[in-house]
Formats: sequence, structure tokens, C-alpha cells
Amino acid sequence: MATRILDLPLGLFGILFIGGFVALSLGLALALRPFVQRRFGDEHNAVFDTGFSAVGTMYAIVAGLLVFGVYSTFDDASKASADEASNLVLMYHQTGAFPQPERDQARQAIVSYTRSVIEDDWPALADGNGSPKTDQALNRMFAVWAPMDPSGQWSDQYSASVDQLNTVLTTAGRPLIPSTGSCSSSVHS
Repeated sequence: MATRILDLPLGLFGILFIGGFVALSLGLALALRPFVQRRFGDEHNAVFDTGFSAVGTMYAIVAGLLVFGVYSTFDDASKASADEASNLVLMYHQTGAFPQPERDQARQAIVSYTRSVIEDDWPALADGNGSPKTDQALNRMFAVWAPMDPSGQWSDQYSASVDQLNTVLTTAGRPLIPSTGSCSSSVHS
């Protein structure tokens, strides 16, 4: 039941949530009014004030916690996206020191992955799923970096780009690759 409620569109969930509390409050007020009026007489308005205050306070606390939770989740996702984007930009720039054809292969893999995240993964994540196309694009990046054997001038940029790729892999929940030397020994499918 909870998953059905959480799968509702946000607007509908908000209307049901707020409407539910309002309906509960009104229902309780109407149902308890005769009992309270008999028991407390003319002072029944004070009892209702206390009851409404309690329900209103509970609603405010729950609504505040929900808003905080949604904002916190949004903020975490925003930071993760920004970190991933900055790592991809750094990787792209670091490939400038790679020799051909590794440079073009690496840059193409980065661009393909970035496009797939934006065009495939984000819409799929909005529906609660991941995108297999994005997984394939990430595997392609891994496959481009794994067989490289840096030497000479570009080994520092290679190591730095592997560190950036490891950050992207960590964000995507994938195994890491070593930052020095060839990474072909740690290729995971």
C-alpha cells in the first residue's frame, strides 16, 4: 500500500495528504461534537480549540518533515549531478594529452555517456528505473580506459582522468579501476 501511495504523482499525493488531514479533522469534529457538548456544556468550544490546535500542530510537524525530506533529497541529487558533471568535464579536458586514437575514443565515450544520462537516464529515473542505455555508455567508457597503457607525457593526465572516472563509477555504483598503469587487469563486465 505504501508503494502505491508513493507512486502517485506529487500533485495528487499533496492533495490527498492535505485533504486527508482536513477530512479527518472535520470528521472527528462532527463525530465528537454531540459527545463533547453533553459532557462539557458551553465550554465545548474550548475543547474543540484544543483538539484543532493539536491536529494543526501535528499536521505542521508532518508537513515540515516532508518538505525537509524532499528538499534534502533534491539537494543531494543536485550535488551528485553537479559532481558527476564536473568530473566528466575534467576527464574530457585531461584527454587532450592522450595520443590518437585514444583521445578521440575517450572523448566520444564521455560525450555518449553524458548524452545518455541526460536523454535516457534522467527520464528513466523519474519513473523509478535506471536506463540500460546509460549502463552501456558507462561500460563503454570503462572499456575505453581499461586497455590504455599510458607512458611518457600523458601518464599524469591518464591517472587524473582515471581518478575522475572512479568518481563517476562510484556515483553510478560501479567497481573502481586503478589509477596507475594499465587498468586492463581489473576490467569487470
